[in-house]
Amino acid sequence: NFMKWIKEEFGSPAGFFSALDANKKGKVARHSFVSFCVNRSFKASESDINRAFDCIDTGDIGFILKEDCIFLEVDPAIRYEERQRGGVVKEWKDQAALEFLQNAKTGIRGLPGDCSIALPDRHRLAPRPWQAGAFEQIPMVVCQRRQEREREARFKQKFARATFLRQLRTAYGNEVRGLRRDVNPGGHTATLSDIRRYCRQVDLPVHISDLWSSLDTDGDGRVRMEELCSRRAESLAKFKAWTLRRFGRAVGLWDSQEALRARARRRAQGSWVSESKMLATSFGEALKELGWPGTYNPEERLYVFTSLDSMGCNLITVQDLEWLDRWQPSEFLAADPNPEAWVELKDLLVKTYQHPLRAWRILDRDSSNRIAWTEFRDVCKKVHYAGDTVGAWRALDDDMSGYISMREYDPESEELLTSFKEWADSNFGSVRHCFKALDNDRSGSVTFPELKRACHKMKWTGNVRTLFDCLDIDSADRRNRDAATGKRAISLEEIAFLDSWNVEPRQDVAEIEAEARRVLAVDWSLPLQAKLHGAHAPGELDIDTQKGFPSGTGKLNRSQSGPLPLTKSLGEGELPVMKKREKARPQS
Repeated sequence: NFMKWIKEEFGSPAGFFSALDANKKGKVARHSFVSFCVNRSFKASESDINRAFDCIDTGDIGFILKEDCIFLEVDPAIRYEERQRGGVVKEWKDQAALEFLQNAKTGIRGLPGDCSIALPDRHRLAPRPWQAGAFEQIPMVVCQRRQEREREARFKQKFARATFLRQLRTAYGNEVRGLRRDVNPGGHTATLSDIRRYCRQVDLPVHISDLWSSLDTDGDGRVRMEELCSRRAESLAKFKAWTLRRFGRAVGLWDSQEALRARARRRAQGSWVSESKMLATSFGEALKELGWPGTYNPEERLYVFTSLDSMGCNLITVQDLEWLDRWQPSEFLAADPNPEAWVELKDLLVKTYQHPLRAWRILDRDSSNRIAWTEFRDVCKKVHYAGDTVGAWRALDDDMSGYISMREYDPESEELLTSFKEWADSNFGSVRHCFKALDNDRSGSVTFPELKRACHKMKWTGNVRTLFDCLDIDSADRRNRDAATGKRAISLEEIAFLDSWNVEPRQDVAEIEAEARRVLAVDWSLPLQAKLHGAHAPGELDIDTQKGFPSGTGKLNRSQSGPLPLTKSLGEGELPVMKKREKARPQS
């Protein structure tokens, strides 16, 4: 009866929906549907009209769309044609959006090797200005724009960091020596002003904002040694911890009997007379007699000796040990990973907050998808965890990145949130727009039934109940419940963080690395107009590979002051390497 009434009154389901959607919103709620049918004299009770609405609203989302009314067509041939036409229109829209993205000028500079170049303005296929307003609001275009911006930001940060670290290694041999000598003389950390001053001094072609974002991973306003070179800082921290256990402080090593005998042997041979300096080989002999655990680890010895040798002369001084005493390393640097401690801590978090994702929302206070050491330590104190906190941190942060991502914390929870964010971006353009679309009654909150209906209608296959419970972190506060129904609800503030969430790249990791290699392989030069005192190439530091520490030659090739020339032709994946300056010939 309802289908015949539509045929007689409106001619087709399309005409029915056009009359029903008088405000041209593209969707009609239940109460509007019922009142419309009653006003247009459809002979049925209100309960029958509600059942008709339920048949049309197959996804049970609370409103109907134009394509939901296609099945009301009486003629099977016309019904099939309308369905085919709807699919063709959707494909056409997607294809038009892709062509717009390909041909439009996005305002983002193309990366080397990128074949997608915007068409000139006068090209016959180029998008016209009056088309931008329609296309820029398509969710596919919005999502693509955001992905392009995020990809370019990641690439710039990666490139700036690689260029800065290569500059330090080329000029000083390693990052710690560069930090001690020029970035922050005699210090252990660097501030934004220190980084800016050094980059201006050597005329480094990087954006300071990109470089700072890549260096200050925990956002505390300073760059520590472990953020510059994690493995080298770890070796130094373990060495300092050993000296504290053995002598009370690192400088106590200098006056130990083993160190005195090592220096005396050199004086007896007539090859060394200084009392204020010690050759690296003599330093290594003293540590071997003292039973330092890193003696038989060539990599650890190399890191410790070259970091303490501030001038690159294969010499260790009392001032170097005093510098090590002044350093306050992070608590976790000298610790060993303890997977059992992390299992205990995770069980305690789940017991306290009912789910790992809900615990993560408490841990990640700034909603950056990254947890710094201070945030992790504070939450451990909050839940009264008395176990090995630093060991649990090291078990999670196995790559020594200085932060923990959700992928390292709980891969299943990360997959749930990432899939929901991707679903919201692809269907609505952003999570904020998704929230506004789901909030039918404009109450400023989304209840569980509203979220479930939308996810079912738009084919999101994740666990809606788990997502809702973990996002609703203030469920105990009855003041934050839905105003109309009094049920638990999610506010915009609880879900909007996903728009600025740093999602760890998955499939595009290889693509980003390939882009970095292509850009770094481009011929370019890096003028250095500052004076690099004592600069040398990495190969000039004579390393005894058999013993694992610098040899005792004490030889250092000091270059003249002024800009150093760089190689122009670079191999794939390489950064510019400074050549040694040849001696200036006397002019005739």
